[in-house]
Amino acid sequence: MSTTARHLGVRRFEASVLVLAALAVLWGFVEWTRDLPTFSGIAVVALASIPILVRTSIPVVSSAHVVTISLTAAVLYAGRSDEGTHIFPLWAVLVALASWLLQARPRRRFNPRLGFQVLGGAALVEASRITDFGPHPYDRVLTGLAAYCLTIWLLEEIRHRLIHGEHRQRVWSVPNLVIAIALLGLMSSGIAVLRLMLQGPDETPRSGILVLFSLLLVMVATLLARVERNRVTARALAEAAVAMPWPLETIDERLCAAARSGVRAREVKIDGAPTDNALSVQLRDRRHVVLRRGPGELAFTRADHELVRALVAMADASRVHADHEHQLRTAATTDDLTGLWTYGYFREVLQKAFQQRNPGEQIAVYFLDLDHFKELNDTLGHLATDHVVRELGNRLLTQLPVDAFPSRFGGDEFVLMLRNVHGPGHCESVRHQISNIVAEPMTVDGAVVKLECTIGVSVSGEPDDDRDRIVAEAEREMRTRKLESRALQQGPQWVGELSLVQELVSTGGIDVAFQPIVDLRDDSLMGYEALVRASHPALGRLSPVQMISSAIRLGILDEVTEVIAEQAIDTVSRVAASLDRRLTLSVNIEYQQLRDGSRLLDWLCERVDGAGIDLILEVSERKIGLWHSVHLHLAQMLRDSGIGLALDDFGAGQATFSVVSDWEWDWVKIDRAFLGSMGERGRAMLPHVVRMLDELGTTIVQEGIETLEHLAVIRELNVHLAQGIRLGAPQSGAEILANPSVPGLPA
Repeated sequence: MSTTARHLGVRRFEASVLVLAALAVLWGFVEWTRDLPTFSGIAVVALASIPILVRTSIPVVSSAHVVTISLTAAVLYAGRSDEGTHIFPLWAVLVALASWLLQARPRRRFNPRLGFQVLGGAALVEASRITDFGPHPYDRVLTGLAAYCLTIWLLEEIRHRLIHGEHRQRVWSVPNLVIAIALLGLMSSGIAVLRLMLQGPDETPRSGILVLFSLLLVMVATLLARVERNRVTARALAEAAVAMPWPLETIDERLCAAARSGVRAREVKIDGAPTDNALSVQLRDRRHVVLRRGPGELAFTRADHELVRALVAMADASRVHADHEHQLRTAATTDDLTGLWTYGYFREVLQKAFQQRNPGEQIAVYFLDLDHFKELNDTLGHLATDHVVRELGNRLLTQLPVDAFPSRFGGDEFVLMLRNVHGPGHCESVRHQISNIVAEPMTVDGAVVKLECTIGVSVSGEPDDDRDRIVAEAEREMRTRKLESRALQQGPQWVGELSLVQELVSTGGIDVAFQPIVDLRDDSLMGYEALVRASHPALGRLSPVQMISSAIRLGILDEVTEVIAEQAIDTVSRVAASLDRRLTLSVNIEYQQLRDGSRLLDWLCERVDGAGIDLILEVSERKIGLWHSVHLHLAQMLRDSGIGLALDDFGAGQATFSVVSDWEWDWVKIDRAFLGSMGERGRAMLPHVVRMLDELGTTIVQEGIETLEHLAVIRELNVHLAQGIRLGAPQSGAEILANPSVPGLPA
């Protein structure tokens, strides 16, 4: 049976029960037209206590909809069962009214399961009327309570089967059930005995005393019910306290579980903000634990609030303890300056790797020392060299293979472990990779610095190898290499950032590489993206990011962009002429270059006119800011001049959905992360992103096509334009002039 059909069946069943309950109450009032029931003092006190008894109902089932045994059933024994009429209809009305008044706001409807209680009360009265087999009034109490409990159980069982299609299993809270039945039996017997005592010939003199006794009985029953609730609360608090402090990864789960066991609630979850009509307590991290009850259920009490606040305090204390432990663990295992592991922790990890290695697995240890680092320290100072060491640590963390484990040995020396080494060739390849990571120039205090290093390697292939011996061997090899190549070693080289960029601009040190953009509809060449390349005679190849960042800091970004654009426009124009068709050239610019009165933009409009190509300026979504009216004006001016705008790296920044709606971009280039670093989540989101952009009427370009699988995914999504290593690696201008085809696809 489908969920919808079951839901409909439950609603019909509940409605039928409510109709039967209403008919039973109506029939009781009809009987009153012939003869009113006897309203003794005990009956009045009992009926007046209904709101208190409704509030102190005892839950006996641990499920989403908690079944309760209501102590109000005992009130029915205040009426005479042997008469033609009974207080039952008034009891039912008062129970319904009290439940409605005490339920959580807004009071929109009665609890549909209130009919279960009413029919249970009707069964109690009828069973009491026909019972006469033992000493009064205990025989009627016994059969009446049995009929009441049996009716409640039967109706709940039918409802459960309609919802779940199976028998109820292990859901009765046995201690609560025993307490509830015992309290109900005690209170019922007490009221019945007091009612019987009023039937004697001297009823009037004793009525006041008996009424006091009935009032005392109600108070005792209420207190015992409160004791039961306190027992549940104490148990929830005790279980939570014994487990303190809670493990960090289970804090939310334990908080919800403890709150659910201590407070009767249909739903317990942790939200970002409080909601109305729910019990909500704020956590230390500004989130809220929120408890909700179903429609018609009773509102939460002050004791419920206090319990949840206590549990929240435990959760907050556990989180503080976990954060403190994390800080201590981080301080013991992580180097403050570089973020690498400490050498002490490295030794522990190395020892575990030796013990847990697979048969035949080789583990390599690399010992790295920066060459002539003291010269750099003496020239630039300690703060600058600290920046160098910090940057180098970040590179080792982010650019080494994922199975490498880098640590800082001390000063300018580093040690790293690499598992699953595949022979000497693999060792040398990683050594060369580390050397390139170190040699990549970095900017420090207005100077571009290039370092070199010496690396020693030691390989362990035996399970019983000593970790300290392997590290010592790697260090010895490093010292030997350093002595042997000391005459050939170059000290640290640095050039002023301003003079470096100016020299590159003036001497032609800035070059352009071209990556093809492919139209997948016919696998043809759509155009190229211009990528900056820079090389210095002394420092070697510079990172494009570093080059652009330096140009921004020095305020000469427009000049650098003009050099790049000039080369790119000239080269792609010649390629387009050789192919006798128009090609598209995309050039990257920064958001701050889109400004009114820009000489660069005016120059681009003049330069592209008559060049035989379509020019697209790419603005990275990672760095884009607010889109103002001046940007709309500039974008329209560029479009009128035949220059389009593209939103680059879409999905990698934070302004994604706002900025994509601010302008009708000619292209939106989806970031490569959707196919790469985001993993399965990125693959799952990509179809939705493509569909959204397609519905906006935007031309989509997918970046990062590195495999045939990537290409198949993009073709299936009907994305027409793409670029990536699989479709063609960046090439020099001379290479694309010689062969203007798509390298990654058949010619």
